[in-house]
Amino acid sequence: QISPTLPLEVLAVSNSSDAGNEAEEGVEVNGLNQSGEEITTVNGPDIVIQRLLAPAQDVTNKNLKVAVVLFNNGFVATKGPDDQGWFGIDLYLKPYGAPPPTGPVDRYLGACPTTVNPCPGTIRYNQYQAVGYPDGELGVDQIFTVTFPLTVALPGRYWLYTQADPFWNDPNPANGLPAHGRVIEGNEINNIFGPIEIVIDYPKVYLPIIRR
Repeated sequence: QISPTLPLEVLAVSNSSDAGNEAEEGVEVNGLNQSGEEITTVNGPDIVIQRLLAPAQDVTNKNLKVAVVLFNNGFVATKGPDDQGWFGIDLYLKPYGAPPPTGPVDRYLGACPTTVNPCPGTIRYNQYQAVGYPDGELGVDQIFTVTFPLTVALPGRYWLYTQADPFWNDPNPANGLPAHGRVIEGNEINNIFGPIEIVIDYPKVYLPIIRR
């Protein structure tokens, strides 16, 4: 039962449970799955990535369409420190088995071209670059889909991740802080989604058959 008198600065309530085998009685096949956490948003916005959609298999150097479905599960529209509602979204192309991004400050192997990833405005989706955000905000209970163009040069198996509201890696206050990006939320964990697997191969060339 969540108290109805929580102050407005409380954005979420976290409950955790631990079923650790401290007495070492019995045998645990997996000792890493004995704890869990449930975060309940009670105030503010809550950006959730619901789905990440991409072709399961395709070929090198082809412009692939990757879609990210966003949802605001919070109580108010998204707002950054400059009182504008836009926020960034990053798409990560990683080797098969690679871990997800660790949080807003982790841009490694994201859509940006370098390891430090100072992102250009071309992947910042706001009211000017993505039709569908009313006044540049993601409103309460609003769903919005962002489409990324993705080109993969080398064949192989990859894992795709996506992260909403990453940190822009510069001192401009409008771009937020490393801990939470632009938009302060009670639950930053559900801003990250993945992996989904994508297999890339060289295009197949079929030669004509000479019968005589």
